[in-house]
Amino acid sequence: MDNNLLYMANPMSRSAIRSITTKIRKKFKFDDLYFPLIEFMEFIVPQIIDTEFYLEPVIKNELPDCYARAIPEKHKIVIREDVYYAIHAGNRRHRFTLAHELGHYIMHNKETVLVLNRKDIDVNVKINIPKYRDPEWQANTFAGELLVPFGKISELSIQEIVDSCEVSYEVACIQLSENHRI
Repeated sequence: MDNNLLYMANPMSRSAIRSITTKIRKKFKFDDLYFPLIEFMEFIVPQIIDTEFYLEPVIKNELPDCYARAIPEKHKIVIREDVYYAIHAGNRRHRFTLAHELGHYIMHNKETVLVLNRKDIDVNVKINIPKYRDPEWQANTFAGELLVPFGKISELSIQEIVDSCEVSYEVACIQLSENHRI
């Protein structure tokens, strides 16, 4: 993202985002704890959700400042090759990264995200974007909810969630905490 820009999305609660991820899992019959992210993005998204969509691995130099980027208006998510191969090798952090970008792809476009140029904003005015309007919080929440299905983990330990869902310890802790909070 451009550091000179400030992004604010349409409001979405964790519950609303959870509803999206639950619908995805139900529609495509992903009942297991593990979500087959790469397979979903390479085979299901282009066949059923967006026939123009593609996941484009690029060399590291093409994305020097990030691991991946969703570009909904071009029907693609670009991902660094090293990150793509790391996901195939079982890297849990990068699974989250790709799920995060899928969240941007599904939830954020020109109609749902307001872009403000920081140069046009009074530098003396501090702008606090509520988390429910922060596209990064929304994409993180989407990734966590997609990879760790709500309602199926309440009796599991953190380690069982890490192993079954193939997520990081941090993601497992956050999702279990949210599961118990409700």
